[in-house]
Amino acid sequence: MKKYQINIGLVNNPYSPGELVNIIANTLGLNGLAYKVITGYYNGEEEPTLVLEGLTSKTLYSVVKLVDLLNTAGTQDCIPFVYDDYKKLKYNEEYTGERFEFDPAYFITLNN
Repeated sequence: MKKYQINIGLVNNPYSPGELVNIIANTLGLNGLAYKVITGYYNGEEEPTLVLEGLTSKTLYSVVKLVDLLNTAGTQDCIPFVYDDYKKLKYNEEYTGERFEFDPAYFITLNN
């Protein structure tokens, strides 16, 4: 099993936190699921953020495909996620602004 963590901004997201939890948990078959809505920041502005983690037996490919779907369906610029030691800030394919690398200083976990 691999540890999976994700941060999803909720300001312009058409899905409720509960809907997002169901989509992610069902798609990845998460065990030990834990989540909370925490105030995060995006582009210097406060943004309620779904912070979710759990264990999955799915492959990295499956995880990336889900994040791509969430970027598109949720109208996100980008979504940061962690899959064991793999850390990525995954951008929506249609995003045309400046792109950054994953920075753990900005990644919210349930422990901070």
